[in-house]
Amino acid sequence: FSILVADDDERIINFLSVRLKSAGYDVCTAANGIQALDQVRAKNPDLVILDLVMPQMDGLEAMRELRTFAATPVIMLTAGERMTKKSAVSSSALTIIFPNLSIQTNWLPVSRRFAAV
Repeated sequence: FSILVADDDERIINFLSVRLKSAGYDVCTAANGIQALDQVRAKNPDLVILDLVMPQMDGLEAMRELRTFAATPVIMLTAGERMTKKSAVSSSALTIIFPNLSIQTNWLPVSRRFAAV
């Protein structure tokens, strides 16, 4: 099972990559929306974790573009309150994670959903 982590904050990329790799997932990374789309085309990950605010192309724009060629599940990630869970889901994201909250609380529904995969 492969996961793409796209975020312009290297600390978040490192944190999630270490956690996901230690859980047995294959992880690839991107620093902006354009790189994320390139990674999806090249590696076809099973899941994308996509930061909302990134340079060059933000997460929502990247997800709209992604939907033109792939149905890959997307989890939106944001440190701000600009996006609610309802708006994330209505934009075709599975959910939204706020890193300033407990990662265990936010990650639990995701890990349960993909545990059987």
